[in-house]
Parts: sequence; structure tokens; C-alpha cells
Amino acid sequence: MVPESRTFAADPASVAEARRFVRQTLAGWQAEHFEDRAVHVLSELATNSVIHARSSFVVELSLDPAGLRLCVSDDSGRRPVRKSRSAQATTGRGLALVEALSAAWGVDRNGDGKTVWVLLTAQPDEGREPTGRSTPLALFAPPEDVDADPDEGIRACLTRPAA
Repeated sequence: MVPESRTFAADPASVAEARRFVRQTLAGWQAEHFEDRAVHVLSELATNSVIHARSSFVVELSLDPAGLRLCVSDDSGRRPVRKSRSAQATTGRGLALVEALSAAWGVDRNGDGKTVWVLLTAQPDEGREPTGRSTPLALFAPPEDVDADPDEGIRACLTRPAA
């Protein structure tokens, strides 16, 4: 599939527009089986761009045999930080959710900004090393280095298939 991308304004309403873009693109690719996870992950990443980066953001989707790659780029060089929160906290679990729903994810510098990329496979933990924890406990696990796999990242998001 040819990657699809769209730029969205630094406005909270843009998060809903980005979700519609993801749903429409997946429907066009007949890849609706990714929709729930892709929309949840996109919501977290787009919201982070609007709230923390305070910049417009670009959403790029690409589909290949490895799965669905979703990238969100913004103008902030600040890396997202996974926070430890109490069970009563109502915010701060977004990156833990991204990790739980994806096979892999990471952050790459993109000029002065960054790109957060996520790989969604047929099963969320396909290809992931076993942690010995169930997903609910993994949501509260200590953060790990998100750049662990140097072969992943923005290069895959920006690489176009040969014509």
C-alpha cells in the first residue's frame, strides 16, 4: 500500500479529525482489523502533540506484510515520558497504553522535532519479547529505552515503496 499522511493543526479538535483520517484510510485499505488499536494509539499520540508539543502534527500510515505502521510527527524535540501514576490518577497512562497495544514503538528525532512510530501487527504482542507480566501489570512497569531497535523508526515511516 502507498503510505497515506495528513497534517493537522495544533488544536484539540484535530485529534478527532485525525481519528477519522485513520478510520477512513484503514477502511480504504480493507484493514479495519487494526482500527480499534490504531485509533486508541493515535488518540494518545495526537493528544500529546497538541498538549505537550503545542504544534501541528503529521499522521502517516503505511501497511505492509509486517503490519500497520503509524507515525505521529510534531515540532517538539522533547521525548515523550512515560510516567508512574497511582491507581487513582486520571491521566499519565498514554504511553503505557501505546506499549500495551503495539508490537513495537519508539521515538526518532526529526530535525528540531520528533516522530513517534508504532507498529501494530495482527496480534499486539507478536514479535515482542515475553515480559513474564500480563498486560495490566505491564501498564505500570518501569519505562524502558524507546530507542532499543535502531532499525525501526522514522526511516520506515518515510521510506516509500519503489515504483
